Amino acid sequence: MPARPARVVLWGVAALASAGAAYVVLGPRMVARDPEAIWSRSGWSGAATEEDRGRIRRILEAFFAGFNTMVVEGDGKAVRDRCEGLERMFRPFCYEGSAAGYLPRGYFRPGHSIGTAEDRLDRADPDHRLLHYVGLGVWGGLRHGADAERADWVAQGVRDRRHRSLVWNGYGFARAALASPERTSPGGATPASGPFACGRLQGGPAAACAHGYGRGLWFRHLGDEARAVLACGPAGEGLREDCIAGVGLASAFVHPDRLDRPLAAADRLTPSDRDEFLRGARAALLVRHQSDAKFLEEGVEGLEEPRRSEARALLERSLTCYRDTIERDTFYDDFMACR
Repeated sequence: MPARPARVVLWGVAALASAGAAYVVLGPRMVARDPEAIWSRSGWSGAATEEDRGRIRRILEAFFAGFNTMVVEGDGKAVRDRCEGLERMFRPFCYEGSAAGYLPRGYFRPGHSIGTAEDRLDRADPDHRLLHYVGLGVWGGLRHGADAERADWVAQGVRDRRHRSLVWNGYGFARAALASPERTSPGGATPASGPFACGRLQGGPAAACAHGYGRGLWFRHLGDEARAVLACGPAGEGLREDCIAGVGLASAFVHPDRLDRPLAAADRLTPSDRDEFLRGARAALLVRHQSDAKFLEEGVEGLEEPRRSEARALLERSLTCYRDTIERDTFYDDFMACR
């Protein structure tokens, strides 16, 4: 008789061990996201051409290729092999997605925490450092809905203070672009009411969040810049200018090979809105330059005048602002404010 309790204990231990092993193996696949499902339920709509829609779908696929690879297989070689296998146009989105997957990877494997994220992501992928911080913020918006507490935890855990605001950019993007439409604003409204999710924040985080929110609106409206700008809210509304900068950031970042597209979109705006739109476009050119300067240069050189000179002036101004602000603790905020 005494053996029965021992057998029960051993059975219980074995069951727990099996459950734990299943969690480690199957858990990451439960966190992985299906880009086709996200596309289907996103509520994205707009007057985009078939070419635009195709490009945006491939961006979504690239982002979640990086995310899923990080969550299921881990950082380092697996991510680099996956992202480098994509066309140059789409690689930055893959690396941004991989950074978004870094913290959920930690649910199943030790060592993946906000305390290790910066060093490990930078060692594995030194060419997309700014996007690492954005990606970490995207997970805050994906995982915790409209609640900013998790994004704040991530931002406060970032050791390099220069890049903390980039976390809020990622959070704003996730709230505008990747949340289900019924969860994007109070009362079930859509993002058309403006960057509501950022209004509860203060100072730099609010502006950075609005940049990301405008970036997300560009995707939600499938590249229709005019509709995205309209969705930033009426003139005089708080954070509207930062939201418009985000629209310009997305438009330029998605079209490094067709920079005439964002430049033409800027020309259709009012002078003040145009300035904000191009402020965001300069930020996009900086990140594209850091990830693949040759690819961006090919895009600039492929333009006809006067667009080539306009794009080059934006890029040169962007690089100058970067050199002037990168050593400051308030780098991101100061860079975005640079004119």
